[in-house]
Amino acid sequence: MEDVLADGLIDSLFQSYCDLLQTLADQPQGFDSLPELPRHDWSVNLDGERFDPQQLEAQLRREPGVQSVRVSVDREGRSLLGELVSQSPSAVDEAVCAPLPLPLSELPQLSEAQRLEVDLTWQALESRAREGILSTLQKHGLFSEAGQRHDLAQVMTRLGAQPQFAGLLRQWLAMLCQQGRLQQDGQHYLALPAQALQAAGQMLPDAEWSQTLGTYLDACIEQHAELLRGDCSPLSLLFGHSDAVVQALYSNNPVLHCLNSALAQTAKALAGTRRDLRVLEVGAGTGATTRHLLPMLEEHLSEYRFTDVSNLFLTQAQEHFAAWPQLTCSMLDVNQPVDFSQHPAQGYDLVVAVNVMHDAAHVTRSLKRLHRLLRSGGHLLLLEATERDSALQLASIGFIEGLSNFEDERSEDDKAMLDLPRWRTAVQASGFSWVMNWPQQADDSMRQHFMLARAEGISHLDLAAVADHLEPHPARWPLALRQVEQVVTAPAARQTPQQTRDSGPRREVDPALLEAVSQLWQELLGQPVEADSDFFLSGGDSLIATRMIARLNRMGHSGSSLRNLFDNPRLSDFCATLLDHSVQTDDNPLALARGRNTLSLFVFHASDGEVSAYLPLAQALDMQVFGLQATNALGSASLKALAAQYLQAIRRQQASGPYVLLGWSYGTFVAEETARLLLRQGEQVRLILLDPVCRADFRFDDRPGLLRLMAEGAKSFALPDDLEQLPAAEQLNVFMNNATQAGVLKNPPQAQQAEQWLQRIEHLMALLAQHSQPRQLDLPCLWLSAEGRPQHWLSAEQDWQEWAATARRESMPCDHWQLLLDADQVQRTAASISAWLAATQKESHP
Repeated sequence: MEDVLADGLIDSLFQSYCDLLQTLADQPQGFDSLPELPRHDWSVNLDGERFDPQQLEAQLRREPGVQSVRVSVDREGRSLLGELVSQSPSAVDEAVCAPLPLPLSELPQLSEAQRLEVDLTWQALESRAREGILSTLQKHGLFSEAGQRHDLAQVMTRLGAQPQFAGLLRQWLAMLCQQGRLQQDGQHYLALPAQALQAAGQMLPDAEWSQTLGTYLDACIEQHAELLRGDCSPLSLLFGHSDAVVQALYSNNPVLHCLNSALAQTAKALAGTRRDLRVLEVGAGTGATTRHLLPMLEEHLSEYRFTDVSNLFLTQAQEHFAAWPQLTCSMLDVNQPVDFSQHPAQGYDLVVAVNVMHDAAHVTRSLKRLHRLLRSGGHLLLLEATERDSALQLASIGFIEGLSNFEDERSEDDKAMLDLPRWRTAVQASGFSWVMNWPQQADDSMRQHFMLARAEGISHLDLAAVADHLEPHPARWPLALRQVEQVVTAPAARQTPQQTRDSGPRREVDPALLEAVSQLWQELLGQPVEADSDFFLSGGDSLIATRMIARLNRMGHSGSSLRNLFDNPRLSDFCATLLDHSVQTDDNPLALARGRNTLSLFVFHASDGEVSAYLPLAQALDMQVFGLQATNALGSASLKALAAQYLQAIRRQQASGPYVLLGWSYGTFVAEETARLLLRQGEQVRLILLDPVCRADFRFDDRPGLLRLMAEGAKSFALPDDLEQLPAAEQLNVFMNNATQAGVLKNPPQAQQAEQWLQRIEHLMALLAQHSQPRQLDLPCLWLSAEGRPQHWLSAEQDWQEWAATARRESMPCDHWQLLLDADQVQRTAASISAWLAATQKESHP
């Protein structure tokens, strides 16, 4: 610890501890109430003056709206930094309503003709979307006859769907249940007898916007299979060769035109006679709302901040709105902590968010972020779709938005959208008083609502006022104050073991990109990171990596991939790949280590589909090690098909043999099957089996059985006796909670991601259960067995008896998991593998 803690700190802390014990001994009135203790002197010497940061922190905490403070000393810059966290916005009572800025009678409404046009369009598109979703499933042999039963994993397998669409497909099935086409029975869905056919498909009105949306929906339905497999980009269908679809969705249709006009009129009324209005638009996208607002507010504006998560939209906005000097553009993600230094010190007067907040992972948390950006009394202008059940959305836009990455109450019913009452509850829970909604009816044929709310309390701190109130401190060093969402107590410039595995030069990268990715890493890894930090040495694993890549893709970094992360685990290097469009984006094979030995070794995932367990062994072997991870396993109908997929990935890395393959546990079956395929193609192969297992040891009858099987891993933990009686979602929740408490999961995924993770494991286990017994091949084989296998497991020879006579066999004094996870044992495992590879080198090079 001497390189981490300041000189003398340990002695000082121990002395303080001794003083506490002595005081308690001198005042033996019991331990229920702590006696008065002498306060430790944490002051530091600044130019001969004693300065106590804690005294300054205490002063700052007394300021209105301040919840917590950290004062740090920058000796190199000869300055002080005070980081202030504001009090979290408090929920506002339903009875608190702010005054209306204008009479509701002045707001625009749809004409009867427009309402009819909207209703006919909605009914026709919804009907077409429902039939299109069902048709997509039936074309793949799913639910084509009454009585057919499939679970989600089978649906994904049959469709070849990418893992990120598990949530969307689950919503497809729920929608069909709601429509009476399917019936849910536990984890399975049952096809019901076909309903009577409707006389004719509902016709769309002739309006251009209506016809455009119909054409777009048809294109999406036609490409459903390609979209689900990842062979077609949903953005290419949305944008196409023009912006016609985008305009029809967000601008030209009567509902959005009416509500955007109402929003703009309300904003002008709120501006009053001011000429210094500060406005923030969140998720501004194509600028459809901006076009309504700027002309209305032009004479009132001092700043209009246009933000989005895509640089493409920011660039377009700078071109389209060049005539407004008040408009500036910047990145802002409502799912990420706010950098208050990039926003006006006084706070914004208005924050505008149109059809973006439903994309937030946690709506209330993100609304509180917007609250902190508003001055006290500032207004939130929110416009959102309030129809919760939309087949049109599921069949089209849902492929872009994902509609399943929820971290709030939406995960309970798996619906992405909120109705008006839910929006009102979320807004008030985030510190806003409700002003009004338009239209006034909750169930209006517009199916969207404009909502206005006012920020109550103080969550955006007036740092200038705070500085003016401070008493002079002895140090003459300048004090800089800044607002932050949370105080990070760890030093920012320490050197730790989480730094990169190699000390190569850092690659240049855009500072803004580095900061954005750094914040994401810190959030997922639960600790500070630096440009030199290594993702995996900082506590990352394949599961966390998968979540991180998914988040980056949602942020617009479509070039991010697991392979790039494994090849470039250092933060700065990984960020550089996001700017390099020539970087390989296919995940497999993943580079786990690049040692001095040029020999390549390919290792195959275990039953969880991950390869991060191989990292210690990969480093110990000092050779080129590549991992095959089950990224697209749900698209494989058999273990042989899975092996064929991995063979293609191996050949991308190494075009011809000889090859060396290694599998541990479940991975032994995949490695053996891949070796068989390579032999058939005339290649030379060496095979390493690390503690092979039997198929019967991985069998289970149902979801609870799988969870109990998974709880018997390297670090076992208990599950309740009544697990089988719990609802399916609660079963997984209990498993995750118990695994986290036992230390098995360091950073557990959210509910939707956990469900996808479990579905993949369930599918991989099913592939193994259907797989045939391994047959001996004519190739060199090393078989390392663990002596401490679980007692209830069958002998490996029951499945691998044909290999027992010909393989080179060694026994290791460890259990099944220590072969890869125990530091000392990993060295022994690596030594045995290296020795065998050296001894069989001639056999692979005749």
